[in-house]
Amino acid sequence: SRSRDRERSSRHESSRRDRDDSREDPRFRDRSRSRDRRPRHRDRHEASSSSSKREKGDASKKVEPEDEKEEEEKVFEVTAVQVVNRFHEVYARDTLFQQDRINAIAELFAEDAVISSLKSGSVYLSGRAAIAESFLKTAASPVEVSKRIFVEPCAPSSSSSSPSFSYLLDLHRAGSAPGLGDKLKDAALLYRVQGPLITAIWGAAESERLAQDPQLSRELLLASKTWRQAGDVIRRERPLDAEASQAHYHNYDQMETWG
Repeated sequence: SRSRDRERSSRHESSRRDRDDSREDPRFRDRSRSRDRRPRHRDRHEASSSSSKREKGDASKKVEPEDEKEEEEKVFEVTAVQVVNRFHEVYARDTLFQQDRINAIAELFAEDAVISSLKSGSVYLSGRAAIAESFLKTAASPVEVSKRIFVEPCAPSSSSSSPSFSYLLDLHRAGSAPGLGDKLKDAALLYRVQGPLITAIWGAAESERLAQDPQLSRELLLASKTWRQAGDVIRRERPLDAEASQAHYHNYDQMETWG
């Protein structure tokens, strides 16, 4: 019995020494350290790679302030066609409260807008408030344009940050103009629009019966007294060649309508 106990004790002591030796053996120690290093090295590489990808992705999404500003200007740029068409819609809208209609019309005019004579240049109305008040005497009614000339937008100057401006000459048969002039006479209305606002209107009774002629050509209109008067007004503020190549003509009497 004592012999067996001594043998067990001897085997246990030998096993303990072997474990201690293995801990001290450099080969085991290096292998253990290398196993510890590999995951940490991989984690750092993956973290660095992931961070680099995120930075590249963020850089690709960045938009330069100047490009952003140009995009905004393109989106919000409007011309006389859009603004005047809106004016016609608001004028013709029959609302329960007249003041709502007047307020909507006023919003389309600049604070210092003017309405003048196309023939003499005399000012009839000056300022948004006075213009809005004049429409209190009108009732909502449809607006119909017979002929139209749109003059392309022109920037005020290279050093100015103001919006570009454009012109629109509309010819109306008697009773179809938006509350301006004599309802019993044909009318010619020249609009000046800058940004989203009407800054000026020049009006006159149109005695050449241009609005009445369904076959009126661009050449005949550009040779008329009405266009000469409108052209003189436009040339005071922007270049306009003899052929008026910047002017685009539309004869709505020749256009097919639906409904």
